[in-house]
Amino acid sequence: MLKYNLKISSRFEHIHDGIASILKNDVPPEAEPIYMDRNTVYRLAINNTPIVIKSFQVPNLIDSYMQTVIGKSKSHLSYLNAKRLQKLGFRTPAPVAYGEVLNGNRLLRSYFMTEFIRGGDLRGWENNPDNEPLLRAFAAEMAKMHEAGILHRDFSPGNILFTGTPALGFNFYHIDLNRMTFDVKSRTKLLSMFGRLSTSRDAIARLAGYYAEAAGDPTLANAAIKAYDDYVRQH
Repeated sequence: MLKYNLKISSRFEHIHDGIASILKNDVPPEAEPIYMDRNTVYRLAINNTPIVIKSFQVPNLIDSYMQTVIGKSKSHLSYLNAKRLQKLGFRTPAPVAYGEVLNGNRLLRSYFMTEFIRGGDLRGWENNPDNEPLLRAFAAEMAKMHEAGILHRDFSPGNILFTGTPALGFNFYHIDLNRMTFDVKSRTKLLSMFGRLSTSRDAIARLAGYYAEAAGDPTLANAAIKAYDDYVRQH
């Protein structure tokens, strides 16, 4: 017998029926795929409310057991981490809901849903010669995250959304949160977040300099570059 677990943020209770239908019947055909890989991300409007749906890959038996008996599913972790990130004062697309479909302890389907943010992401930032205001703002965001002890293990340019302009300032929104860790004290672990931000060491060096300025510690520039070099060697 199938079991359905569904948690909806109170702000989005007005679209409860549409969300519950996704859990029961899967993502509807009118949803627009915007990213397809191991997991698939869709954009959909429910009662004129635009949301993003992340449909997670069905795990194998061992991973399913780990996610349902030992720990939590990726959709559940994404929801919890989004809520915690907001409480710490950082932005992420507002969590709408998470849902799981199980047969016993076997996870068959799982979803994490958020509000839709209309903005850009940081992919290709190193190829833009006029991006200094954006980079300085982003470096300051990283410094604040590290001061708060936040380690994002999937910290890549495509997982960092932003809105704003140099004149008005920038806001950053963090996504793909299921592998996020909090209360991290190790500066080495935190600086490992530089590893996936670019394939250009020169670009990383530039960003590291802005980061050190924002953190108020000049030694962090070289430490960040070393963390990047270590990541590249290991991967």
